Amino acid sequence: MANLAFVQGHLDHVSTDQSQLGFCAMATSSEKAEKLFKAAMSFMLSGGTPEDDNAVIEMSLKLATIYAEQNKTELAEHGFRFCLESLQEKLQREEKVEPTGEEAEPTGEEAEPTGEEAEPTEQRKDSRLLLGLCFDSRARYHQEAVHAIQEGLKEVKKRREEVKKKEEEEED
Repeated sequence: MANLAFVQGHLDHVSTDQSQLGFCAMATSSEKAEKLFKAAMSFMLSGGTPEDDNAVIEMSLKLATIYAEQNKTELAEHGFRFCLESLQEKLQREEKVEPTGEEAEPTGEEAEPTGEEAEPTEQRKDSRLLLGLCFDSRARYHQEAVHAIQEGLKEVKKRREEVKKKEEEEED
């Protein structure tokens, strides 16, 4: 049993190391970062980490961002959607159940968490912050896409005017 705990602890460090390498690799090569994030996520999920764990969602967000940079639109959209939906569902579940496992009664005020209750509250805060980051990343992705479309339309308009000008010159 102690050996299993040791191995599990060691494996947790391996997946953490892989994800850290992925963050570093993003600065130099999106392909390397993509492979490292996929390996770390696969390792974590096969080890029993839930899909809605903040670490998994954060790596999914990084993958979605990488796919956006690589113009893999379908994969980027799927990744952003997964992150947003997973976090929203997770937060809704956590809002319905108090840290003690009992249904929360709406009182209009929140009591200060103490001891064991502080950890789930911190996790909810982290989840909310990550949700905000997901919304921001997706918005930036869409903003860049709109900008690219606008630039493309400007180019089409410019070429259309050039063609029209040539046609007018040929008629004269």
